[in-house]
Amino acid sequence: MPDVKTAQQIAESQYAFGILFVILFLVSITAVAFIFKDLKRENKEREQELKDLVAEQKRESKEREAKLMAHLEGNQCQICMG
Repeated sequence: MPDVKTAQQIAESQYAFGILFVILFLVSITAVAFIFKDLKRENKEREQELKDLVAEQKRESKEREAKLMAHLEGNQCQICMG
């Protein structure tokens, strides 16, 4: 069983702090990369949703325009005959 002096020497060692720092640095970089990847995925999903919404709005707009033109042409014929 290691004694307290050995544990204290290891804790005071610059090498131990160096290794801990490197491990902490690698864990931090991994966490940042994971968060960045997740944000990219979420942004792509939102972008696709917006594209779908715009396409749907254009389709609905064309349908309304076609109905309006048909209505206006019907009114024009009634005025001409009338």
